Amino acid sequence: METCPVLYGLGILENEFDQTSDITGIEPAKILPKEVKLLKQA
Repeated sequence: METCPVLYGLGILENEFDQTSDITGIEPAKILPKEVKLLKQA
C-alpha cells in the first residue's frame, strides 16, 4: 500500500451461510486498523 495509491477500501463480511452480513467503506489511512477490527468481528 505504500507504493500504490489507494482511493478507498471496501470491507465485506460474510456469515456462515456465505451471505453478505456487512459492507464497510474505509478511508485509505484507516484501512489497516479497520482490517484488524473486521477480522475480530468475522
